[in-house]
Amino acid sequence: MRESADRGKAFVNLGHTGTPERDAGIPSFASDTNNWAQRAQDVLDAHSAPPRYLTRMLQRFVDDRRAYAASLQPGPATDADGAAWNDSLVAASGPYQVCGDLGVPLW
Repeated sequence: MRESADRGKAFVNLGHTGTPERDAGIPSFASDTNNWAQRAQDVLDAHSAPPRYLTRMLQRFVDDRRAYAASLQPGPATDADGAAWNDSLVAASGPYQVCGDLGVPLW
C-alpha cells in the first residue's frame, strides 16, 4: 500500500489534471499501477485467511487504484476519476484501522 500511495503522490505532484506534465505522466502511472495491482492481487489471493473485512477493504483499494489508472486520459479529470481516487482513499482506511489495531503501521 505504501508503494501505491507514494506512486499516487508522485503522480499528483506532476501538476493539475490537464497540464502537459500530468498528461505525460499518465502512461507510466497506469503501467506502474497495473504492475503493482497484479502483485497486490497475488498476495491477496495467497492469503485469504485474514478477517474478511481486511481482505475486502484491501481488494477495494486494489480495484479502485486499478480502475483509476485504467480510465485516466489526458486533459481535465472526470467525475469518475475523482470518485475512483477518493474511493481508494476510503478503502485504505480499513487496512489502516485493522493493522493499526494490531500494532502494524502501514506507512
